[in-house]
Amino acid sequence: MSDNAHSPTTASFISYHAGLGSRVAVELDRGGVSYAQLDSDIALACRYLGQQTLRYKDLLVIGLSDPYAHLVFVLAAELLGLMSCSIQMSEEVLPLDVMARAQLVLTQHSVPPDAGVHHQLPPDWRALAKDYASVRLVALQDADPVRLVRSSGTTGTPKKIVIRRAQQARWLAYLAFSAGYGPQTRFYVAAAFPVNTFYMRAVLCLRMGGCLLMGGLSLLSRATHTWMLPTTLEQVMDELPASFVKPERLEISTAGAALANATRLRVCGALASSIVNTYGSNEVGPVCTMTDDGRGVVVPGTDVQVVDDQDQVLPPGTPGQLRARNAIMAEGYLDHPDATAERFKHGWFYPGDEALLLAPGELRLLGRRDDMLNFAGFKRRPEEVEALLKTVPGVRDAAALTQHNRDGVVSLYLGLVLHPGVTPDAVLPSLRSVLKLPVKELVVRQFNALPRTSTGKLRRNALLPFFAETPKSEG
Repeated sequence: MSDNAHSPTTASFISYHAGLGSRVAVELDRGGVSYAQLDSDIALACRYLGQQTLRYKDLLVIGLSDPYAHLVFVLAAELLGLMSCSIQMSEEVLPLDVMARAQLVLTQHSVPPDAGVHHQLPPDWRALAKDYASVRLVALQDADPVRLVRSSGTTGTPKKIVIRRAQQARWLAYLAFSAGYGPQTRFYVAAAFPVNTFYMRAVLCLRMGGCLLMGGLSLLSRATHTWMLPTTLEQVMDELPASFVKPERLEISTAGAALANATRLRVCGALASSIVNTYGSNEVGPVCTMTDDGRGVVVPGTDVQVVDDQDQVLPPGTPGQLRARNAIMAEGYLDHPDATAERFKHGWFYPGDEALLLAPGELRLLGRRDDMLNFAGFKRRPEEVEALLKTVPGVRDAAALTQHNRDGVVSLYLGLVLHPGVTPDAVLPSLRSVLKLPVKELVVRQFNALPRTSTGKLRRNALLPFFAETPKSEG
């Protein structure tokens, strides 16, 4: 393969664009990378990987902390017919099960001994790759696996999902239809590529001839699009310098949780011209776009139903369990047949959320079916309680869950992230005032951050061990 003829990015990603060689494809804090340079780097990455005894459909785990290098090797892996999986070496718990089954784990740092076959990428890998032989690019078939992603938002523990070429193509087609990316798009990459939506949107931006922005918040001022979790968005707002210049036009997409009205107003005032909130999952892709009043408008190509516990379709206005299906839907979970049988049934995916249909193509999400707060028969949705908690001055983020002891005493556990200088004792009276719940014991614990999935969903059950250790209780 020549490094300048049929360059990988031009051949496989933007073949319908002409003359993009000198245009900036990726803008970094240290400067811009042209499409020609990106093409050359991907070609060198293909040569480098070609020397690592990898074969067609092998699993390559990429844990490179440099986001540009990470992107280059993910794109090179696809061109070679490899299945790639992105991880962050800074994760609190490394996905050792994924790393152990990989034919190669590529990082810039050392890894645990039981992490599989590991290769540490040298800083001069480009110079080394120039001396390696050319490799043959692969024409992928629809059933070929291209990505291995992880999802824990709907089934409690991490699960692995294989994304095949046909699913990826349909996912990108939907994004191209809904996001409106084009040559003038400047997409700010606000998180790492283990979050599947960043990988998808980054690839789409390149396919449409746009520019990726990878770096500090100064680059955000030049963005036209980005995607952030609500918690990330709040953090960015807190960190924006006083000198920050609001972009002329910036569309922010978000998902994983409802965006508080106060946050929405704050973001639109200083950062965004519009905010698009979506609901979906790695298992089934985008399901609906959320309106400001909490309605979900189902996206084209996705079917949804609300059913009872016997899988009978319920009439509009009746709450029940949500199920969805589309051409993006995964086949199931790799190595988890029980979870697959529970969540993928009758050609539908059951995310574990409760909802009701308002009208054809419109629904209202009510919350997780298994997260319901139960006070001896008096039930409340945790999202409602958490929204109330966030109205208390000094509370930045909140999680609520209940536990019953053998005597039937109900404990309400509150996990709080507080603003600097605020203590649990200072907010406790206000918490009791807004809650107004029949709870005998209130247990409060402060956290620096709440455990969430890669898409921002709260992992409430992950908080239970912390309350069992050293809780702060108030009768």
